[in-house]
Amino acid sequence: MAGNLQQAHQHSLTVKLSHLTKTLLITLITLGLLTSHSQLVVAANNTHVIDGTFIQLWNTEKAGGVWSQERWNQEVLRMKESCQNTIFIQFATHGNAAWYQVSNLDFISYTSNAMQYIFNASEKHDISVIVGLSHGSGQWDWNNDMNRADYSMIYGRHQQVVDEVSQLFGKSPAFSGWYIPQELDWIRFPHNSDAQRLSAELFQDTAKYAKSRVNKPVYVAPYFQDMNPANTEIWWDKFLSIATEVDILLPQDGGGRANADINKFSNTYGAIKKSALKQSMAFGVDIETFAPGSVAATWPRVKTQLDKANTHNPSIIVQFEHSFMNQDINTNRAQLYNDYTTWQKTIRDCTWDPSAPSTRSPFVDVPTYHPYLPSIQQVAKRGIMSGSSHFRFLPNNPISRAETAVVLTKTFNLHPTNSPQQAISDVPATHWAYS
Repeated sequence: MAGNLQQAHQHSLTVKLSHLTKTLLITLITLGLLTSHSQLVVAANNTHVIDGTFIQLWNTEKAGGVWSQERWNQEVLRMKESCQNTIFIQFATHGNAAWYQVSNLDFISYTSNAMQYIFNASEKHDISVIVGLSHGSGQWDWNNDMNRADYSMIYGRHQQVVDEVSQLFGKSPAFSGWYIPQELDWIRFPHNSDAQRLSAELFQDTAKYAKSRVNKPVYVAPYFQDMNPANTEIWWDKFLSIATEVDILLPQDGGGRANADINKFSNTYGAIKKSALKQSMAFGVDIETFAPGSVAATWPRVKTQLDKANTHNPSIIVQFEHSFMNQDINTNRAQLYNDYTTWQKTIRDCTWDPSAPSTRSPFVDVPTYHPYLPSIQQVAKRGIMSGSSHFRFLPNNPISRAETAVVLTKTFNLHPTNSPQQAISDVPATHWAYS
């Protein structure tokens, strides 16, 4: 223990319980309690690069629906080494197509091995996979308001897809969450309308059902149109007061629109994040990496989008969509990929080491590059510390003396003795942390 105390002294750690945070307590545990050889590693740069990518599968060579396992292995490794550690499969089924081979659904007539290949490659390369549910023509028609028939049909299909996906992939170590693919916007679902209420009920019921099968976080990526930030916050306050089972919002920034005003994005992010935090939900960002005409965006524009997103300290930044930053499709898309990875390597080295421990995070607000991720993984695995609501860890939150006592008791496996206990006037025997 003396060596550990000396190591702590060398790091000049002074602890005041009134200012103790979870990450500081974890630092102390890592330095002196869990392992005698642990070293404190502090990240030099907490800037988000692109942490993940949406994949929109189609039965074309460009969109990956017909790729071989070898091709997916190559592609996933490339994602890993460009710091994109999370794959969002936008939809498991679309119309009459299922992107997994075994399906008994009566509306499916085309199947593919694409999802199996993605999971195989993701397990091999330590990637997390978020699975989107059912989407397709007629399920979310932009020309019609949401009605009870829409709700019943979409929810029924979501339930069926959840059941099949849970059976096929639910036990995979790569399976890390659910995604509800229907896009939300305030134009189609005006505030306080029946359409807004029904869409919120759809997301609430779908999220609750998915987590009843595999208890993983539920993501949504609403598309935000131009809207006054105050009205945006009011709209999301109402929606999230109903859809309380949603865990993380990833607003899609609309940067690919012809007349998108990127300078307005920050205010909209701020409004949506406020609504998410009111419900203790996590907040991320989904940036569009395409431009009008289905071409890749320029790197300066994407960099501006990243800068705007980073000002709001999101839990994750993902891109839509993978094919627009793929060096094998055409020179325009290869250029964006090359420009991005050149910049990314100045921020973070994501060279993959197959022998390294897994960087999959058990919490949505602890990214793969978090300086304390290995320790957070350990204290969560050992039951020393647990997360908060909506799969969050809240690593920078203060921790109370009572919580600290419980953590240290679990760390040292301490048990009550028969010896008289020192009386503490403000800790009655009924206190949850008394023992």
